[in-house]
Amino acid sequence: MRFQSTAKKPPYLNRGDQFRLLALFAMLFIVVLAFRKAADPNTWRWLLPGDEDQVADTIDTGDLRDISYVVVDKNEHLDLDEFIASSEGGANSGGAPEEKFNLLLDPHVFDEVKDQTVGWRSRAEVAALHVVLEKVRQLDNKAMTAAANKGVGFRQINQEPEKFRGELVRIKGVLWRLDEFQQDGEPVEDSPVYNGWMFTDDSGNKPWMVLCTELPSELPLGDKLDRPVAVTGYFFKRYGYETTGSQLNVAPLLVAKTFELQAVPAEQLEERTDNATLTVFLVLLVSLLLLGLILFGFIRSDRKFAGSRLAELAKPNQNATLSSEVLDGMELTHPSDALRGVGLGGKTESDSDEQVDEQNG
Repeated sequence: MRFQSTAKKPPYLNRGDQFRLLALFAMLFIVVLAFRKAADPNTWRWLLPGDEDQVADTIDTGDLRDISYVVVDKNEHLDLDEFIASSEGGANSGGAPEEKFNLLLDPHVFDEVKDQTVGWRSRAEVAALHVVLEKVRQLDNKAMTAAANKGVGFRQINQEPEKFRGELVRIKGVLWRLDEFQQDGEPVEDSPVYNGWMFTDDSGNKPWMVLCTELPSELPLGDKLDRPVAVTGYFFKRYGYETTGSQLNVAPLLVAKTFELQAVPAEQLEERTDNATLTVFLVLLVSLLLLGLILFGFIRSDRKFAGSRLAELAKPNQNATLSSEVLDGMELTHPSDALRGVGLGGKTESDSDEQVDEQNG
């Protein structure tokens, strides 16, 4: 009969050593997280702000249209602080007609574009998107900004999308998320597209979606960027997307060339510094408390072991001096002397002589 053994294999480490190893692994995990957090440049922006994070200039320059002027004769001498403004429109008065014509898009490009659809509705819509992307790659961002409509709000563009479709729109707000856009259809090599989500003052918690073909060198990809930016782009459609809570939402989609970094306001910069300082202080405090608890557990475990019966058994019964004296007083015998006279069968020579005498007798 076979009986199942109830004996369990003894662990190689006792409970105290297992706890210590677990605590060391926890400390190593915290160190790795700290290294990864320290490698993020956004972590140290509060301590070493870059040029783009400088406080905005608070000097009010006023509206240039309020400059007073006096009609003078062209031949009259002017003072050093006076100038002549020509009554005829110059080259920069409204932009060259050819330049404005180059900024226009063919209205038929948007024939297959439909609003309030999750993702892209058809291949024709994707093709229209690539046409607009290729258009902004060839344009200058300053020219786009000069010709853009700067008075379009979030609610207005959502209520009248057909009116503003294909029109250049300029908005300012806070860029929250930026990543590389996964283009549908055949991707074009060396022509990346970036997807940004930004909030404006009138959008509340509803974002704008912006596709751009270039990025400033100071603007990294990532989440929770919280960077003040401005952008000029063509309004494409009201893009439907699914939120993290599996809810459907719609965002105005702009196709732009790049983001323009804006100066951080003084109040926002001070708030960031205060929040970052508090976060660093709390992280250090929690880390020190955790380290203190681990060390306290180690010390308590050592003291508990020192007062246990196992520690008494582990101690030597005699000291080194007594052991040396005992060894010095022992009689030494060579192993060959102990085996001398032992014959086969474990009998000695004296035993063999006694057996011979008995046989003779």
